[in-house]
This record gives sequence, structure tokens and C-alpha cells, in this order.
Amino acid sequence: MTRRFLVPAIEVKNPVDVLLAEHALHRRLLTVFERIARAVEQGGEFPSSDVAAVLGYLREFVELSHQRREQRTIYPLVMELADDKVAEKVGQMLADHEETTELMQSLWLFWEPGALRPDEIAVFVQLANAYIARLRRHLALEELVLFPPAQNIDEKRRTEMLADLEQHDGVQRDAAAWSAVVAGLEERWIG
Repeated sequence: MTRRFLVPAIEVKNPVDVLLAEHALHRRLLTVFERIARAVEQGGEFPSSDVAAVLGYLREFVELSHQRREQRTIYPLVMELADDKVAEKVGQMLADHEETTELMQSLWLFWEPGALRPDEIAVFVQLANAYIARLRRHLALEELVLFPPAQNIDEKRRTEMLADLEQHDGVQRDAAAWSAVVAGLEERWIG
């Protein structure tokens, strides 16, 4: 069975394809976040509305939707299908999810609009860079180690997992909606 997912506009035949498309969107957002952090560090005005959009994406789409769906679909499958060495990586991925959640909670201190003091700028930049580095490493590890065992599953299981991945756990925006937000941020920060 083929399902049509909106970001990017591709025909999806495997649950891993859904997650890979979302990873690509995450990477685009992380590039924007990196540009924002660099601009703030170099003395630019703190762009509170853009930071709010970035943090909203990371909290709602990455933390509350994407990671939960991975934990519900891909991680159990990998534990079942892969060898012990790969299965151990699932534990590392879960620890990464906890770490990015803790970093996100610290970053939420910067949700409020307004100028930052110099000490706050340093903390913001440090937290932003830590989150960016951790999530990039996490995405790469999932793609290299966890996703390959999940590629070859039977049609019935594939259909069930695709249906499960379409559920966004009651979050307000799905990948298609967030893609528009990311595109607007890219236009302002990347050109």
C-alpha cells in the first residue's frame, strides 16, 4: 500500500520514508536555529518571534510528535528484528530523547519576547548549540543504525506502521503545517 504524505510531497511505501522526510525538515529547521544563535552571539537583536517559532517546532513537532511516534513504531520493531548491538542503540536513542527534552525545557526560558542581557545571550547560544549538535548526531545515528533494519517489513506491518505514523498525538500542527513555518524562517534567515 502506498500512502501520500505531505512533506515532502512523495509517495511513501515504507514507514522509514516518513521519518526520513521529517528528519530532512528537522535539519532545515536546525540550520535556521544555528543562524539565529550565531546572529545573537555576534550582537544581533534577539529575534524573539523567530525563536518562539523555532522552539514551538522543536517542542511540538520534534519532541511531542516525531520522537513519540518513533518510540511507538520504529524502536520496538528494531528491538525485535535487529541484533543485540543494534538493539542497544535504541537505549541510546531513548536517552537522547530525554536529553533533548531537558535542553528544550531550558530553552523555553527564552520564549518570552524582549532583549537579552549578555549573560542570557551566552546561555541561549550555549543551549541552542547543544540542542542542535545533539539532534543532528541523533538523526544521523538513527538513519545509519536503526532505520536499515526497519526497511524490510511485510506489507501488513508496513500498512499498520504507516497508519500509526499518521497520528500526531493531538499536536496542533503536522509536518505539512510545520513545513510552511520552516519555509518562512528559511526565507528570513537563509535567503
